Amino acid sequence: MMKNWGKLTVIFIMCTLLSACSFFGKKQIDSSIKAEAVQRIETLLVIFDATATLADNAFGQKKLDESKNVLTMLNHELKQLELTSGLRTVANTTQLIHGLSRHDTKKFQMAVNSVTTAKGKISMSAAINAAKYDLKAASGNIAVIIISDGISSNNYALKSAEILASDLGDRLCLYTIRVGNHPQGATYMSQLAQKASCGFPVAASKLNSKSAMKAFVHSIFFGGPKIGLLETDIKGADADGDGVPNSADQCNRTPDGAVVDSNGCWEINKILFDWDKADVQSIYTRKLMTAVKVFETNPYLRVELQGHTDNTGAAEYNQALSEMRAMNVQKILIQGGVSASQLSTKGFGFSRPSAPNDSKENRALNRRVEIVIH
Repeated sequence: MMKNWGKLTVIFIMCTLLSACSFFGKKQIDSSIKAEAVQRIETLLVIFDATATLADNAFGQKKLDESKNVLTMLNHELKQLELTSGLRTVANTTQLIHGLSRHDTKKFQMAVNSVTTAKGKISMSAAINAAKYDLKAASGNIAVIIISDGISSNNYALKSAEILASDLGDRLCLYTIRVGNHPQGATYMSQLAQKASCGFPVAASKLNSKSAMKAFVHSIFFGGPKIGLLETDIKGADADGDGVPNSADQCNRTPDGAVVDSNGCWEINKILFDWDKADVQSIYTRKLMTAVKVFETNPYLRVELQGHTDNTGAAEYNQALSEMRAMNVQKILIQGGVSASQLSTKGFGFSRPSAPNDSKENRALNRRVEIVIH
């Protein structure tokens, strides 16, 4: 009998040890997963447009109801996060109806539900200006989500967003959720989202499932991918307002005031050079002077001037030549009045040809500086 008890004791101890190993192994795996997903946003402010146009129908329901449904789904996904949140409305006035305080799912939902009618026509700029003071004491990184149909658009709101982005700097990410199906609204909301250094526009219709909203929240708070979320679904929408619709636009972040080609790309996007030369040709010098005005219009515009060469000669020589070409373009822009803080340079030698180096004509296309918008 004692022998049997001894055997049972040994078996019990072995099982206990195995269970402990399994337990600690699982904890280590969970910790490593958690470490990979670091929350990058500490404060969230939602600006909720409840002006009169939100009383109209789109996709078989009032746009106000669509907005509230989206905010309800958003709130549900926020319940697992540690953050400070606030909800500001825009109607016949602008009002902070929740927070800013530690996020409380029930209180946030009560605030959403309290908006029952769409009324008034106050400009979105009033809410964005007020947000500047809402966020004055906010610490860490900040996300602002604007949900609107974008129809009551004006340049004042865009300017207000620029000022907010200037005040908060790289701490701010700006996201827009466009309700309804108006092309003008899609364009405006896309332009609004581009005023901060990070963030993106999305259509409410793309957030109508739990998985889509989960992906949206993960993208905001953890930097997850935004594939399938971007605002491209409205025919005729023009995200950067350059006159070329999204469907044909190959450069969808053209700055305000830039002259574009048929592909929607800034005409000054590519500057060509003579063989073995770094001097900027006079024809491009004149074009660069017109670009100076674009930088003045867009003080938060940041670009990288990327120099390239053809494949004639040694790699080391071409690397230096490509860098010199980029710096010479930078020098002209600075002399014209562009702030040095808006410009950076990089040389790639002949490592990134835009055309095969198999003819005189193609090699000429590779001797270039490209202006790449950050």
